[in-house]
Amino acid sequence: MNKVIKFVQPSCVPCRVVDGLLNHLGLKVDESHDIAMDNAAFELAQKLGVQSTPTIMLLDESGNVLDRVSGANQDAIKALFEKRG
Repeated sequence: MNKVIKFVQPSCVPCRVVDGLLNHLGLKVDESHDIAMDNAAFELAQKLGVQSTPTIMLLDESGNVLDRVSGANQDAIKALFEKRG
């Protein structure tokens, strides 16, 4: 099954906006990774090509990136979750 993961940082204001948006829409990510506080999360973000936070990704069962959204674009985030299935 596909999963949605999110990469954030504590000092990132748009990250808090996205958290509020997800809460408002009733959408839940499968994993949340704080790249500032966790070296493993930072390494995973690098491996997946994360260039900014917040970034939300849709991954397939093998960990391949199917789609990604960087920033707080509500329509793009909703579309990503619709693709999750």
